[in-house]
Amino acid sequence: MDPPPEGCPLCGSTWGDWWQEVQGRSTYFCCKLCAQEWVLLLEEIGRRTAWPNLDAVRVDGNRWGRTGEAQHAGASFRFAVAFTPEGRLRRFEALPVSVAPPPDMPALATPEPPVEVLSTPPPEPIEAVAPSEAIETAADHEDPPAPAFADLIPTDESAQPPAELPPPEAAPLPPTPPRSAEFHPEIRAQLEHEAGTYPDLTSLSPEEGRKIARQMSRETDGYIGTAPAVSQLKTTSFGPSGHRVPVRVYTPKDGESPFPVIAYFHGGGWVFGDLDTHDTVCREIANRSQCVVASVGYRRAPEHKFPTAVEDCFAAVRWLSEEAVSARLGTDPARVAVAGDSAGGNMAAVVCLLARERNGPKIAGQVLICPITAYMPLTESYTENAKGYGFETAFMPWMWEQYLTNAEEGKDPRVAPLNATELSGLPPALVITAQYDLLRDEGEAYARRLHDALVPVRATRYPGMPHGFIDYRGLVDEGWEALDEIGSWFRSLFAR
Repeated sequence: MDPPPEGCPLCGSTWGDWWQEVQGRSTYFCCKLCAQEWVLLLEEIGRRTAWPNLDAVRVDGNRWGRTGEAQHAGASFRFAVAFTPEGRLRRFEALPVSVAPPPDMPALATPEPPVEVLSTPPPEPIEAVAPSEAIETAADHEDPPAPAFADLIPTDESAQPPAELPPPEAAPLPPTPPRSAEFHPEIRAQLEHEAGTYPDLTSLSPEEGRKIARQMSRETDGYIGTAPAVSQLKTTSFGPSGHRVPVRVYTPKDGESPFPVIAYFHGGGWVFGDLDTHDTVCREIANRSQCVVASVGYRRAPEHKFPTAVEDCFAAVRWLSEEAVSARLGTDPARVAVAGDSAGGNMAAVVCLLARERNGPKIAGQVLICPITAYMPLTESYTENAKGYGFETAFMPWMWEQYLTNAEEGKDPRVAPLNATELSGLPPALVITAQYDLLRDEGEAYARRLHDALVPVRATRYPGMPHGFIDYRGLVDEGWEALDEIGSWFRSLFAR
């Protein structure tokens, strides 16, 4: 059964699949925790008001907590509520009742039968903590004898996870969304064409592989037609004289300066992507979000091992937060967000963790598109989508070998953000996953961890789609829908 359009009554999410009977009525929640908290909330309202039933209940969340209003027989009861991460009631306070609801709380319509509300609200969002300044620069180093990365590929579901990974209970997977579909035939045909036309990138040198990746990108861009125009496009750079990190800046067609700015980190397994392979995507995001997009040309593997790319990305966000830079770019240094796909989604998540730990700069939000969040995890999607969907499990050991110096680094949360022990205080997130992506489960697990840490999060799984499906938007509508969702999420984040 699909979730109702209004989503979970506590948090509004539609990405989970938990139904529970409340007051004799089957009610949708995004997760069991929200259901549990919703029931506790209703019980507390009943205890405070002594009302036999409730005509309507509305809860609005923000980064500081949740406020709400309950109605019965024309009477109104307003409240503030907060829960612990375990779902217990931490605080409940009655608020003054006004004749008209406050501006941020539209009046409730009283339904015909009393609305049965369940008590399992999602944890309240938390204020994002600002990140720090210091950035560590990684010196290049030679590879030690190659570790047996290939031995880490899960061959069956009974295999034990490598020692580097936390036990499964440390990062529980979220409920599987109810939406699924057959693998899209047009994308299947395109992937078969690519497999028969282009060589295996892992068999080439990095430079040769990058040329092929750009060629493949031009082909998929060709299905779209002319690249969308932006009002201004310029390339600049930052960093010490020894290495300048290139940044391509896209100013949207609509909106007014100073614009919010999104630091975009391209995908490509830390090896293949560049500013050109993601040019049209950045144009689309800029126009749809009405934000400036700054695409960061971070240093790539294997020439530059971990953590060079991560530190370049963090330095880019710090640079975009400087007043002098913002004045040149026409952006607002107080409204900086991050986004990225695949390996770039990994670094967007990691940069948020670094910003929190280093006390700045402040990041307003994060969009993670089919992100890598774990190091060689044993998940269902790794097995289900191991082969035949473009991005294959066999590619991962090669990719990690290019990026990391040794397998031990896979424990580091800067490599696998799902390994971070604490995710509270991170900025709001939009996490996009695809049904036929081997990274699907780890992306959704990270969304679940954010949710459990009281971070406002929206997670959307696109049915019938593989990894990198936005690149195939010239063939399928879902790619455009994802771009629309990203643009809408950023406009809402920045209230544009």
